[in-house]
Formats: sequence, structure tokens, C-alpha cells
Amino acid sequence: MRKRYKLLVLSILLTALAFCYSKIEDRNAQLILREDEKPQMIVRTDDMEQTVWPWYDESEDILYFFLPSFVDTDTIYFDKIWGSGVEIDGEKYSWGGSFQWQAGKVYRFRQMKTDLTYRIAFEKSENLPALFVHTDSGSLEYLHENKEHQEQGMLAVIAENGNIGYHGRIDKLSGRGNSTWDSYKKPYSLTLPASYSLCGLEAGEKWYLLAMAYESDKIHSKMMYDMARQMGMEYAIESTWVDLYCNGEYQGLYLLTESVTVGDGRVEIEALEENDTDISGGYFLEKETFDAATVQEPYVCADYAMFIVRYPKAPTKEQLAYISGYMRWIEQMLLAKDPAYRDYVDVDSFADHLILENIALDADGMMRSTFFYKRRGSDKLYLGPVWDYDRAMGGGYPVEQYENSVFMVGMEVWYEALYADEYFRDTVTTRYQSLRPYLQWLLESGIDTYADEIRASAEMDRIMERAHKQTQDYDTAIEDLKEYFAGRLEYLDSLWGE
Repeated sequence: MRKRYKLLVLSILLTALAFCYSKIEDRNAQLILREDEKPQMIVRTDDMEQTVWPWYDESEDILYFFLPSFVDTDTIYFDKIWGSGVEIDGEKYSWGGSFQWQAGKVYRFRQMKTDLTYRIAFEKSENLPALFVHTDSGSLEYLHENKEHQEQGMLAVIAENGNIGYHGRIDKLSGRGNSTWDSYKKPYSLTLPASYSLCGLEAGEKWYLLAMAYESDKIHSKMMYDMARQMGMEYAIESTWVDLYCNGEYQGLYLLTESVTVGDGRVEIEALEENDTDISGGYFLEKETFDAATVQEPYVCADYAMFIVRYPKAPTKEQLAYISGYMRWIEQMLLAKDPAYRDYVDVDSFADHLILENIALDADGMMRSTFFYKRRGSDKLYLGPVWDYDRAMGGGYPVEQYENSVFMVGMEVWYEALYADEYFRDTVTTRYQSLRPYLQWLLESGIDTYADEIRASAEMDRIMERAHKQTQDYDTAIEDLKEYFAGRLEYLDSLWGE
């Protein structure tokens, strides 16, 4: 009896091990070929499968298969091969066969029955989660007509180890951004039915997918958000790189970020209702240029700055009058160089913002995408979270234009008044010096660490990018970033260094 029991236990263990082994083997890619169709891939995890269509490089006449990180093998298995099989570089394969590919190599692929031929290449991501978006329409055509257009759909988030992070509905998928929306590679906003953590980031309903179309290095936006977190800025943005697939088509390397909105896990200020008697907060404002004001957006103006009221979403006349008067009061106090401003402006957040903008030399910095918030029952104005660094670090303003000056474009009047105050300058100096070891780490090894993490996906992204514009190789882009960073730190050290 005891022997039979041991055999039973052993049998169960062997079965479990075989099951686990088969599950590990399931993280593969299978090629499917139907009559008169381009080949397609099925990528599998232990619990899910997704379709990946090839991207066609018209200039090179190559079909590229861009595979996600969780595919843990360079072997392609042939499944559901219609007809008499395929031929790759003269070697025949049929249903059930397999083929090992090499990155960077182009293969001659022939569908034997129809004699359709293609040039095919395979590339695979490393280290990054994959987001598979499926719109209900099955297309992005409607979304790309206008960034205000919306779609619903499904989202699957698959980690690099094959684990499923989220699998469920998308309440809203739409375009976003200003100049970036006109790029060949579109940024998106997605809203989930409820608050959820994606890729280990702080849970929320609304998320952004940044295209990084203007970032040759694909690094510096995330680097700036991480820098703000290192400085301890309140509500600093969390972000992570992802590979994005929409309706089976690879869209490229994206930066998934928290949304810049009011709410739990985002900017946590008091809800301001229409019937509230205390209207001192909370308010969430975004600085804009005067010529960008529209009748669709509630906004308030001081003499030298205009602010869109992002929250509350539908402010009452009384609320608008209050926050308008408040922002004018802050401005007048700054221009009068009244030391009392220190009790009404959060000096640390303004100093941190000035430091970050001077590191980045952001083309939109201090003009737009600059956010402020005010809490209820407090007279103090806070700056943050910092946002929008895609056109920065040499990708926006010519560096030489500001290489020997403190960068204040867009908020010259406010910051010139602040910077004239010795107390504010001392705060900037102290906070810069506390950040300096982190900046040195970035220069010596941090940028390379970032680059190594995303290199495979960045190379896939650049293959598609070449179809739209000239682009330098990735290592050159990284070296250019480090050269810019070193030069900017040298100047800032002369201002604020020890």
C-alpha cells in the first residue's frame, strides 16, 4: 500500500513537471499562412495567445516581424500552413516543422503552392512588457482622423516573463498631444473601466502612451520623470517603457505613464463641487500661451501668464473669480519682490522645476505643460507635476542659444522676480547640490543602464522610423545625449555647484 502511494505521488509530480515544462515551451511564436495572405504570427504565453502581423518596409521591400519580449526562443514553429508548405532560403518546411531565425538577417520566403515570395526579417524585444490593444472597430483609422475621436476595445498587458498583468476592457482610447499628434507615430490616452495598476505603476483609470517621436535616444523623457521623483517632487510621474501592438500591428517603443490628472494615485487635492461654500481649493491649473486660449477651455489670466483650469472641470463663476484673483495676487507679490511670497509659494517645488528645466532646455518648458495646484484651506501655490520633455535635451531649442544663461522662457517675469531673491537662489543651489550625485550617476552609468534596457525595442522602433525620416544609429544617439548632458551640467555647476 505504501509503495502504491509513493508511485502515485511520483506520478503526480512527474505529470506536474511535464505540465510545467510544456507551459514553459508554450511561450513561443508560431507562423500561420493562409491562402493568398501575408504570413502572420501567433505569439503564446502560458495563458494567452496574440496575433502579430508583419510590418512592411516599402523602401527595402522587407516584411518585419517584431516579436515581444515574452517569446523566449528564436525558434519559429509552423502551424496551419495552407497548401504544400513554405520555402525559406531554398529549404522546405511544412506544418509541424520549425525554423531558427537570426536577428538582422533577411530571408527569402516562398509560399510554395501560390509561388508568392517575400523578403522577411525577424526582430525581438528584450526586458519590456507588451501592451496588446484591440479596438472594437479592428482599426486605428478612425482614431487617427482626429485626436478627439474615441474608441473602445480590449487591452492585454503581458510582462516579459509571460505573466498576464491586465486583461480587460478599455473604456476609451483616443489621441493626445499637440505637436506630437502630427508626427508619424501617434501618442494615445487610454481609460480603463476602474482604477488598475499597469506594469507595476500606481493604480489609476487614465493612462498615457507617449510615442517619443522626437526622442532619438528614447530615454530623456523617462530620465526627467525619474529625476523629479529622485528630487522628491510631490506627484512626480511614474513611467515605464512598453512595446505597443494595436490590432496585431507593432506600433513601436512607447513610454507608459500615469496621467496628469486629479484623482486617487494622481494629483490628490480636494474635490471642489458646485455647491461648496469653501472655494479655496482644490484647483489644478496648466500654464498656456495667451494665443492658445479657446472658448472650450475655462481659463484665468494674470498680467503675464494665462492658465487653463483643468480642475474643477466645470468651475462656477465664483470659483473662476476666486482662482483668477488668487493667481493675480501671487504674480503681483512676486513682481513687487515682496519677501512675503515665501509663505504663499512653495519655494521647493518652484526651485526644483527651475533646475529640471535648466537641465532639459525643454522647447515647451515654462510656456505650456507646466502645472500648478492649490489645496483647500491653504494659501500656498505648488508647482507640479513636471511634464512633457519629448522636445528637450537638444531636440527643441538650439542648445547654444541658452548654454550660458539660466533658462526661463515662458515664465520670464515670474522666474526673474524669484531668481532676483537671494533666498530663492540659495534654495536652488542647495537642491541642485543634493541632486548632483544622482546626476553624476546618470552621466557615468545611468544613461547606459537605461539604453541597455530598451536597446532591442529601440532598434525595432528605428527600423520603422527610417521609413519616415533620416535617423542616426542608436549608439550615436546615446553618445549625443551624454555629450549634451555633460555640457549642461558643466554650466550649471558653474552656477550652483559647490
